[in-house]
Amino acid sequence: MKDRAQGLGYLARMNGTKYLVSGNHDLCSPVERDGHLNVRRYLDAGFDAVVSQAQATLPEVAPGEGDLAVLLNHFPMRGFALGGGSSCPVPAA
Repeated sequence: MKDRAQGLGYLARMNGTKYLVSGNHDLCSPVERDGHLNVRRYLDAGFDAVVSQAQATLPEVAPGEGDLAVLLNHFPMRGFALGGGSSCPVPAA
């Protein structure tokens, strides 16, 4: 967001529980030198939780497929979309 204050201001108008999986554009990002000092700003703006990664389980789409465990994060990963065939995290170049 070019204007963080304006962007964070939208949260109050949004319904539901809001979780931030922080990334490199967030002042609370773990890659920021003092990112942990800015977590309160995001919580005060309306996020219910601020995390660097999370695991979620999605319900099965088709009978017999079972639930799908997914890892949520905000950093580049080598994976099927890039032709890597792996979901292992890799450092940003």
